[in-house]
Amino acid sequence: MTPTHGASVFEKTLGYLDGDETGTRIELVQVAAPGVQATLEMRMQRDGGDLGWVTQRRMRVAPGQIAALRMAVQLMDADALAPCATSAADNIVVFPGCLAG
Repeated sequence: MTPTHGASVFEKTLGYLDGDETGTRIELVQVAAPGVQATLEMRMQRDGGDLGWVTQRRMRVAPGQIAALRMAVQLMDADALAPCATSAADNIVVFPGCLAG
């Protein structure tokens, strides 16, 4: 993890999911601070052109809720769990939770 916001908070990018609109994505980040349990932060981002990706909203999942989130996703109907779209961009990391086609 690389330190951000001084030396007290660490972030590790886990991956990106394509957004539901063109020019949007969700960034998945592990956030940790010394002595505090790491958690997941989901960031809604828009393509800001020359500015790069700009975070519009952030949502943190409490550490104890990550397993509940995983279970909820597994309860989705099979047709909602479509294969991941492939991206031609070299800077996109495929989220490991995506199903193979």
